[in-house]
This record gives sequence, C-alpha cells and structure tokens, in this order.
Amino acid sequence: MRARLASPRARGSPPPPSSLIGAGLSGSLPASLGNLSSLTSVDLEQNFLTGALPSSVGSLAALRSLNLVSNALSGTLPAQFASLVALTSLYLANSGLCGSVPGAVQPIDGALPACPPPTFTCNAATNDPAICAALGQFYTSTSGEAWGSNKGWVNASQGGACARP
Repeated sequence: MRARLASPRARGSPPPPSSLIGAGLSGSLPASLGNLSSLTSVDLEQNFLTGALPSSVGSLAALRSLNLVSNALSGTLPAQFASLVALTSLYLANSGLCGSVPGAVQPIDGALPACPPPTFTCNAATNDPAICAALGQFYTSTSGEAWGSNKGWVNASQGGACARP
C-alpha cells in the first residue's frame, strides 16, 4: 500500500483524514506506517490488506482508534502493539488476525480467534517422523510463530528440519 499526501500540511492545520473504508487498498501495510506518529485514528475497514501487521505500529503513540475490520491480514498482533497506550477503540473482526491482543485494550467487536496450530512435514534431509514430531512440538510450545526469525522452520529447502505446509 502506498499513500502520498498531495502537499505538506500547514502548521496548525488538522491532519488529513485517515479513513479509507472500502478504498480498494491491497497488499501489506508498510513498516513506514510507524513513522506517522501523530495519527489518532486509522480506519482501513473493508479493503484487501494482506500480510502481518508491522511491528512499527507500536510507534503510533497518539493512536486512539484502529479499525482493520474485513481484510485478509494474517498472523498475530506484534508485541509492540502493547505500546499503544492511547488506544481506546479497536475493531478487528474478520481482519484475518488471530491470537491474543497485547496490552490493555481489547477489541470492541469481540476477541480474535485462536490461531491454528502449525502443521509440520519432514523434509528429505530428516525423514524421521519422531524427530520431526519433537521439533514440531518444540516450535509450538515456544510460540515459534512469534520468533524473530523462523525462516528455517518455514522453508525446509533452506536447511530447516521441518516445514510448515
């Protein structure tokens, strides 16, 4: 998603509107979103946004309202989400996100669904179901989805012991 303001905002003027309901936006939210630290409200309902919510969203210190309803996002909310202490309105129904919400505020439209457990298949290098099962259990019990890097677990062709289909 790329957005550009037509002209710089004059000092003292109100910020540009941040409601983009049904604007047909697609793709993932850029990490640069976190640079918009004065945003107080973001309404991206009914778009075609995909991918994970960037951890930089935790830099939106003034954010009071976030609406991501009806998108195709994936994964969990980043831990940095707990930094949004001004956030009072949160709408995440049918956003594609799952798991728990870090921080004190909870979605107004109900809790996020639980994330499905990852499934594993052994690759040709391992091909030992007992080892793969043990590694899969380790990945799940240590919240492997939240690891800073789980590349080897996700793509067995890069040397990982297990792959998630």
